[in-house]
Parts: sequence; C-alpha cells; structure tokens
Amino acid sequence: ALFVEPGFDLVLSILAVLKAGAAYVPMAPSNPAVRNQHVLDDSTPALVLSSAQAHPAFEAHLSSSAPVMIMQGNELDTYPVTAPQVEYQPNDLAYVIYTSGTTGKAKGVLQDHANVMRLFAATHPDYQFSDQDVWMLYHAYTFDFSVWEMWGALLHGGRLVIPEQDSV
Repeated sequence: ALFVEPGFDLVLSILAVLKAGAAYVPMAPSNPAVRNQHVLDDSTPALVLSSAQAHPAFEAHLSSSAPVMIMQGNELDTYPVTAPQVEYQPNDLAYVIYTSGTTGKAKGVLQDHANVMRLFAATHPDYQFSDQDVWMLYHAYTFDFSVWEMWGALLHGGRLVIPEQDSV
C-alpha cells in the first residue's frame, strides 16, 4: 500500500513496488481516514510504503498489521544503481484502485499489466505518443484516470508534471 503525497515520492514508490515484483494499492493522505483504513483492512498489504511528509497523518489516524516503511529520500545513494530483474506476465497484478463506493463501500478493482498496456496500445494510433509529450498528473493517484496520466509519460519517455496540490 502507498501512503504518499503526489510528487517525486509517489512516482519513486510506484516504480519501487513494481520493480520488486509486487502490485501497488494507492491511498491518498487527503482521503478521509475511514476510507484509507478500509483500503488497508480490505487489501491486507504486505507492506505500507509512506513518505516522511505523509507518515504523521498515517500514525495519527490509521493502523496496519503490515510493516510500515518510511521513505526518507536521503538513503537513495545507498541502493544499487542497477534495476532488479523482474519478469512480468501479462496477467500479473499491477495495481488495485478502490472505487468511489457507489454501493456505500469502496471495492478494490484489480488491474493487470496487460490492461495497462492495452490502454496505450489502443490509443497510440490516435495520439502518436512520443518522448516529446508533456503529461500532467492532474487527477488523484487513487483515481483510475491517473494511470493514463502517469504511465503515459513514463511509458513513452515523456515529461510528467505533478502540480502543487494547492494549484489544482
């Protein structure tokens, strides 16, 4: 599970989870604590990854039986510069995003790598994505459209802009 503010830590944490061969479950610190607690209880993550900025809110309002790892940012120099070799199958889980809860209780929607790739393969002929594109992460990363915004930039080598939350 990810409990980080939008920004560099968000992208770093998602890439770290995927490079570890796991799937991510996004939780926004700006969401109500009861919703985030439901996501934690329902998804039963193996690990909660939090940023130093968001962690105080986690400690104050949430509990998890999973270990919580706080990204400090300054420890990046201590890790290997080579990426771990992870082989994904198309049906391997990439992420779980919780619905808005139209039935009164949010449900986790499981998405695999094939669905993410299908999204971009189906739209590439219309948009001709390239490394010259600039993408904006306008939506909350707990909302499914954020996958389009964030992964579009990362997949095609474009630039991802994450605006300050006060400006959106």
